[in-house]
Parts: sequence; structure tokens; C-alpha cells
Amino acid sequence: MRRVLQGIVPAVVLVLASPTAATATTAGDGYYGPLRSASGHSGYAHAPMWGTGGELGKDLVLYGRIYDRDRHPGHCGWIQATYRYQKGGSRVFPARWVCGSGHRRFRFAAGGTLREAKVRICVYQPARRKLSNCVTESIFLHGVKP
Repeated sequence: MRRVLQGIVPAVVLVLASPTAATATTAGDGYYGPLRSASGHSGYAHAPMWGTGGELGKDLVLYGRIYDRDRHPGHCGWIQATYRYQKGGSRVFPARWVCGSGHRRFRFAAGGTLREAKVRICVYQPARRKLSNCVTESIFLHGVKP
């Protein structure tokens, strides 16, 4: 599924592939929807995610909580973001993960003008250092030269 941001002064509108749409303004936060890894034989990772940012992808901040929804004790919820900047270069944020019934907060702040953001969510097995059932969500920022 692809998510798209379009700059509309002074708001940023998120257009989803589903019939519902979320809206974020510069004064508030927008709900980007729940991210979910693919389901394995025993569960998945789940992360409700919000975002703030100026128009046209400037200083985008994605944040939320990651949850482990896998019944196996050695399986965890894992999330990571990669930002690609308009002037070139990229930034890969350190992964955040949680095991068990709790949650862990994450925050990925751009600090510049983006042309694309990707968020990857997976089920993680720390003992084996293995990721599985991964799903990558892309946010493409319109109005910014590719």
C-alpha cells in the first residue's frame, strides 16, 4: 500500500488507498493509520502511527508505538524508518523493538525536506537476529522534485 502527502497551504493532506482519509495540519497531528506486519503462523507486529510536518515534506516527524502481537515468547515487534532527502542522501533510523505484552514508543524526525519516507515493520527474533513477515509502507511527497 502506498501513502501520499500533498502540500496544501497550510495543511498537509494524507491520501490513502482506502476509502477513509486522514488529515494533518501544521497546528495538529494526522493519523497515518495502523501499520501491521504480515501475519505469520502465530502473530504479527502492530504500530499505530501519527505524523506532523510542514508543507511539502519539510521537517516530517513520524511517531507512535510498536506492539508485539505474536504469541511466541522469542518473537518481537520491530519498526524502522528510512528518509530520503530532496537534496540527496538518506538517513536510516535505528530500529525500535518490543517483546511481550507492552509497547515501545518510536519517533523518527526528518530535520530537512524529504522526497520519500519508508517505514518497515516486521516480526523480530532477537536470539536468531532474524526478521520475518516484513511490510514496508512508503510515503511519497508530492510537490518535491524527485
